[in-house]
Amino acid sequence: MAVSIAKVPRSQDATNVTNSLPTEVIQYMYSFLPIHGILSLSQISRRFHNAYMGHQLPILEKSVRESYGPIPDLVKLVVANEPDIRSRAKLLSARNRASAHVRRIIQVPEKPTLTVELIFKMIQYGEIAEQWVEVWPRIHWREDSENRRLLEPHEQTRLRAAVYRFWTYNSLFHHNPFHPSVVEDPTRLTMARPWDDDPRLMYLRTYNTLDILLLDEFARNMHQVIGKDLCPSNATIMKRYQHFSRKAVDSMGWGEDYSHGRLVQVLMKLRPREILYLLEHTTTKAERINYLVIEGGKFQDTPSTLSSAINTVKHGRNFAPLGYFGRNLYWGIVDPPTPRTPIVGGLQVDLAALSKDANPDGAWPKSRDQFLPPDGAWVDDEDSDGGVL
Repeated sequence: MAVSIAKVPRSQDATNVTNSLPTEVIQYMYSFLPIHGILSLSQISRRFHNAYMGHQLPILEKSVRESYGPIPDLVKLVVANEPDIRSRAKLLSARNRASAHVRRIIQVPEKPTLTVELIFKMIQYGEIAEQWVEVWPRIHWREDSENRRLLEPHEQTRLRAAVYRFWTYNSLFHHNPFHPSVVEDPTRLTMARPWDDDPRLMYLRTYNTLDILLLDEFARNMHQVIGKDLCPSNATIMKRYQHFSRKAVDSMGWGEDYSHGRLVQVLMKLRPREILYLLEHTTTKAERINYLVIEGGKFQDTPSTLSSAINTVKHGRNFAPLGYFGRNLYWGIVDPPTPRTPIVGGLQVDLAALSKDANPDGAWPKSRDQFLPPDGAWVDDEDSDGGVL
C-alpha cells in the first residue's frame, strides 16, 4: 500500500505565500515581536520591509514600551548621557551646568513623545537593563538559592526603573566635571540638609519614596556585588580559601577595612553597563584591574555620593529610620514569598501615601526648618521676658 507523503513547499512557493499576505496582517505580526525580531523580520523580503517602514514608529514604540519600560525613566537616561549644548554655550559654573541638566531631565513628561532616532538610542540602554533582569535572580537569592526563580513582568519593570535611575545619577554626577559635595569621605557621611539647593537632591526629590527605595535597594545590591563578587577584601578571600598562604590572599584580595571600603565606594560610580561587564566577562583580579585602568580615568578618585543623597531625601521625608526596607517594609523589586502587610516598628505603612510624595519640580517644600541656624539649633519662640515673640 502506497504511503502519501506531503510535499515540502519549495522556497518559491513559500515566497508566494508571504507575498500574498495583506499588509495589515504583516504589520500585526510585528506587534508580537521584540526589537531584534522586528528588525530581522523586516529583512526577509521587500514586502516585509515596506510594511515595516510604512508603520515604523508605532511598531517600534509598542515594542520598546513592552520590552524596556518604564519609558519616562529610559528617556531621562538618554537625556542624561547627551551633552547639554545650551548650558555649555553659556558661562556657567560646573554646578550650575549640572542644575540646568537636571532641569532638562525633570521636564521629561510622563508620556514622552518618541521618535525613531530616540528609540534607537533607548534600545542600547534597554538591552543592558534586560541583561540585569537575567542576572538579578542570582543576586537577589544569593543566600537561599533554592528559592531562586525568574522575575515576574512587574518585577522586571521595577528592576529596569532602578537600573535607569542609578545609571542616570552616575552619568549626571560622577562622569562629568561636577565635583561631589554631599559626601567627601566614606567614613563620615556628612548629611546635607533636606532643603539644600543641590542638583543631586533636586533629581532624587522628583521621585516618590517608593521609587527611591527601589533605587536604594539596587544600589545596596551593587555595593554587595562590587565588594564581594568583583573586588572581595582580603578577609573574604581568606574565609573562602582558608588553606591559602598570605601571599596568595594578597594577590587575590583588594585590601582591608578602610582601603577596601573606600575602593568599593569609588567603584560605586561605575555605570550598570560597566559593572555588568566586570561581572559577566572578567574572572581574575588582573582582568578587572586592566578594565578599571581604562574606564577609571572617566571619574575622580572620590567616593560615590548616591547613598548619602538618598539618605538625605529619606531623612527629609521622615523615612530614614526604616533602613533596609526590603526586609522591614516587605516591599521592593521582588515580591515577598507570601503577601504581607507593610509594617515597620509595629506601625502599618501606607504604601499609597509613599507613592504620592514626589516633588515634580525637585524643590523642597518651604518649611520652618529652612530658616534655622546652620548648626541646627532651634530658635526660641519666647523672648527673654517670657512673652511670645
